[in-house]
Formats: sequence, C-alpha cells, structure tokens
Amino acid sequence: MHRIVIIFLLIICRTFADCQSNIQDVPLVNFDCSPLKDWAAFAVSPIYSFQGAYGSKINEKAVALIKRKLVKRGKVIELEAPDVMGLATSANVLTLTLQEVETYDKKPLNCIRMSLTLQTMTVINKTKQECASYIWTSNEFVQGKIEEGNERSIIQSIDKLFQNFIDCYQATPSNQKLSPVFYLYK
Repeated sequence: MHRIVIIFLLIICRTFADCQSNIQDVPLVNFDCSPLKDWAAFAVSPIYSFQGAYGSKINEKAVALIKRKLVKRGKVIELEAPDVMGLATSANVLTLTLQEVETYDKKPLNCIRMSLTLQTMTVINKTKQECASYIWTSNEFVQGKIEEGNERSIIQSIDKLFQNFIDCYQATPSNQKLSPVFYLYK
C-alpha cells in the first residue's frame, strides 16, 4: 500500500512545473521499514575531486558545513585517514562524491554531479551471502565545472544533500530518540 501511495505522489509531483525531480534523485523511504531505522553510527567519507588552492578552499568549507549539519543531529568525531576507528565501529558508510559529468565518449557536459550515498553490509536471502550495498542515495547537479568558481552552488548542493539525509533519518519514528555518532573523515 505504501508503495502505491509513493508512486501516486511522484506522479502528482511531476505534473507540477515547479517540481522537477527524477525518481533516481529522490530518496524513497517507507518510514515503517526505512533502511535508516535504528542506526546509531555512521562513518562519513567526503570524497572530493578538488585540486590546488581552490580545491583546498572548497574542501575546508565543505567539511565545516558537513560538521555543522551533522552535529545538529548527533555527535561528530573527526578522524583523519588512515584512522579506521569509524569504519570499525560502523559498517554504515555515508559517502559524498563529486564529479564532472561526461558523455559516453568522454566529452564534458559542463555539469557537476554530487551524490550522497549510504552503503552497508547486507545479506542476500537466497544465497545467505554478505555483500556491500547502497541502500540510500540522493543526487544534486550544478552547471559548470569544479574549477570555475562554482563554490557557492557546490556548497549549497552539499548542504541540500546532507539535509535530505537528516530529514529521512529523522522521519523514521524510532530514530527520533536516537543521537547517532558520525565519524567524519577530513
């Protein structure tokens, strides 16, 4: 029943001009059986494609923003690679990736894709085999290139991605009492 309601809402949403979302870019969560239910720890791994002085400036701003967002929801412990405490404590890895989008024949499209994904270990029922799976994702796109001074748009998109995650996490009833630990890698 919940799936029918979600599909119906997406169809309605797409009929309005100001609501332009791609189903791939909207995290669908059935809050009764949310993949985020009862999780108390996350390793947060920002993976950036930024180089040079400009990239370093964005990296600093992005890590500060991520920390501000997450500390509102739980405890943040900052780590630096190769410290694996966050990964050893939590098999739930929240990863931010940024990359310039290209066509199939490697021509640049003048667009940056930012994705926030949650990966964890799952067990396939049929084979009982354990594997790493992406269980939640959200995407944002910014016109331009990483080096072109899109700093403001990039930071705003990172803010939106982490807000999407926090909103989905908080919307799960059992999570409202939890205060998760976020192991933030710088």
